[in-house]
Amino acid sequence: MNIPKAERDIFKHNAEAIMRDRCQLGTPTQPDDGPEPGPSAYTWGKEIPCGFQFLSPDDVTADGVGQHVPTSDAVARLPSQYRITPDMRFRLTRRFGDTLATPLDFTVVGDARVGMFAQRVSLRRVTGGSIG
Repeated sequence: MNIPKAERDIFKHNAEAIMRDRCQLGTPTQPDDGPEPGPSAYTWGKEIPCGFQFLSPDDVTADGVGQHVPTSDAVARLPSQYRITPDMRFRLTRRFGDTLATPLDFTVVGDARVGMFAQRVSLRRVTGGSIG
């Protein structure tokens, strides 16, 4: 499908305009004392627009043996120009325009589903301890 650049820019602007939340992406950093990033070894990027949604306990996926297990706690939509991978972290900093007193941190579950103007990523909440 060949969409003229002017139309793509409008679609991209509209996709980002409905992202009323703000977040940061955390990139793992290499610690000085080992090859693997530790639980607090993330460098946080600038605040970017996102669309965030907590999932209900009913939003589950079958595990293949008849059991239903939650696969993620939330999903987020991000502009397509930002790269997010499973080794990164997601931090929700503003919800519906209001700054959160304590940002909420999440791990990335699997690969992002990338569309032409935005991407969707599944998230699992990080509890008990800092991640940078």
